[in-house]
Amino acid sequence: MKLMLAIILSLATQSVFSVPIETIESKQTSPLAPRGGVLMVQLITESNGKQWPFEIDVVFEGGVHKTGVVGWIEANPNTSLWTSNPFTVRPITHNDDSLLINPKDISTGPVLLVELPENGHGTIGFGGTTLMPKWINLPPSLPNLNLSTNKKKPELYAESIYHLPEWNPLEYWRWTLIASRLDAITPDPPSSNEVERLAALRESQLWRIGFNRLARSSRGVAATCRDLLSNTAYDAEFLYACWVVHPESLRRLLSIMLDMTTTSRQLATRALRWAEDQQPCIQWLEQVYGERVKIAIANPTLEPVVASVKWQDENDIPIAVEVAASHTFRAFVTRPPLVDLSIFGPATDEPPLQWLNLQIGKQDFSLPIVPPTITITPPSIRFQVLHPLWNLQSIQLGQPIVVDKDNVTTVQLRKILGVWELFISCMGCSTNCNLPKTVSRVEQLRGIESVSIIHPDTNTIASISPTDEYIPRGMKVSKIIKENSWFIRVELPNSWTEQDLLSFSVARTHGDSRKVETGPLPCIPWKIYPSPIVVDLSHWDEIADFPDF
Repeated sequence: MKLMLAIILSLATQSVFSVPIETIESKQTSPLAPRGGVLMVQLITESNGKQWPFEIDVVFEGGVHKTGVVGWIEANPNTSLWTSNPFTVRPITHNDDSLLINPKDISTGPVLLVELPENGHGTIGFGGTTLMPKWINLPPSLPNLNLSTNKKKPELYAESIYHLPEWNPLEYWRWTLIASRLDAITPDPPSSNEVERLAALRESQLWRIGFNRLARSSRGVAATCRDLLSNTAYDAEFLYACWVVHPESLRRLLSIMLDMTTTSRQLATRALRWAEDQQPCIQWLEQVYGERVKIAIANPTLEPVVASVKWQDENDIPIAVEVAASHTFRAFVTRPPLVDLSIFGPATDEPPLQWLNLQIGKQDFSLPIVPPTITITPPSIRFQVLHPLWNLQSIQLGQPIVVDKDNVTTVQLRKILGVWELFISCMGCSTNCNLPKTVSRVEQLRGIESVSIIHPDTNTIASISPTDEYIPRGMKVSKIIKENSWFIRVELPNSWTEQDLLSFSVARTHGDSRKVETGPLPCIPWKIYPSPIVVDLSHWDEIADFPDF
């Protein structure tokens, strides 16, 4: 009897949290409706919870009925690609819970997608809402903003390479834009399901409408905006994307282009102002320890730019360098001497930061730089969690990606019984642990469960997996393997520490993905060779004098 009551109660609870179609409404009351295109609107309801419908009947003025599909927009779990979009869309499931969406979240949650009639007009009704859309004719293609045409019409392939967008329905619009700029053939949209296909078409159609409107107002401004959304640069032989990715910046430009109340002059002026607010050049630090700091500067524009570097508290003349168009330049900056603050009183435990001022064209940056070495004292020193590789969005924001808690890797340095050792803790443990016969680059280990210790002074890479290792002479390794984690104790060769300075970096790869984490700094995906941290070992054996009174 009790079991029966529990089942009834469970079913009643589920029905309470199911979402009736008649309670579903649209967040947008007057969305843009391209005739013959796709409508996508965000959904809201007072009956938030699970069990959203998979399909909703949509009624157009004149009595035309069509079946709309319900999708779910969420944060993109795949951040390992250089051009990863922050969001992705998929068909909704019964387990998707709208109660878990933050009220301030304007991006994720349920959406309705439906194809629009060729002669669409008037209202659109579904669920418990009636929309008064802004109907507009859909241009057949993006405007031609090129000065010349490409007779060969190359094809763009959906490949995981650095100069093309992620193959994501919400990023398909950029594929169409790049194809237009290169005068290439656009690939068909993602179509593994109807939600993906319609979402890809919807986004590309909005940008098509926007750029056609802007091109009629100013062809030059339209070309400038297009370039900012599709710029690339070279780093040696690697071509990589440098376009605008911040969702808020993209939304602002699209809203400017789709504002039907503006005049032609207002549209061009606002779009130009948006373009002038962007920061096309990007920069990242590649070395912060040691006597020199290394900074990389990418210029994706069509003109060379001048970059200047200067230490904030120094009176020296700034170092000026020219960064060629569509290229990457690396500058080495020698540190100024650290000021001895002990004359002003007792020293603090916090190491002093040095600030590096960087100016690239109209862009200004102030970069905090750590001391050249880290001093280790008993009982040990624990370094920062290893960082995932940079992607374009994180590098533009200057914020490393936060590693998934199930894949965290920590590194600890200590001295036990006169031997310097690293203790490395690895969360997550896959079965693909077979190391190649020789390892000269970390890239060789992608897709393999392993940890690599890189010693630049001897140009050595020690590679260790749960079942195997390739290590230099004088190094000893002990392991503890568990179901979802593994631990390594590494005794370092005496040759690495005999000068009381230890320089090393660490990289972690995974057997169940292409993800890589590095330390002390994150790396760019086409150059996974982290610069070393430098540790001063000379203070470990010092014993402070005891006071006499």
